Amino acid sequence: MKKYSFEDKLSIWEKVLDKNYPLLKSRSTITMQSTGLIAFLFGFVFCIILYSFTKGGATPTNIVFAVLLGMCNFWAIYFFVVNALLLVITRKINNGNSAKSQKKLISTWLKMGFIRWPNKYIIPTDDAKNFKSDAQQK
Repeated sequence: MKKYSFEDKLSIWEKVLDKNYPLLKSRSTITMQSTGLIAFLFGFVFCIILYSFTKGGATPTNIVFAVLLGMCNFWAIYFFVVNALLLVITRKINNGNSAKSQKKLISTWLKMGFIRWPNKYIIPTDDAKNFKSDAQQK
């Protein structure tokens, strides 16, 4: 797998967000709904477990379970925030701002979300289309 610099990833994601912002907006909205629900459920169960610690004795097994549940809740909230950042970016692009003006937000989103190269979102350029048509004619 080829390693790309951060600037390369940033520039290609700017192009992808400019062209595919409706798809990414709907994807991030659905992901936010599911991670928000999961974070709420983890948080609710975590609060119930902490409340049970005050009423009864806390065994080591319960403490480990509470810590793991708290970590899962943290990760669910983290992914919720990353998707909220993507939703903010796509809404700004939808309102007429260019992706180049959102460079700082896109950079933060790439770093926070550990986002990779956008293989499945890259749209073929005119050069690639011309190359295919030339190859088919031969």
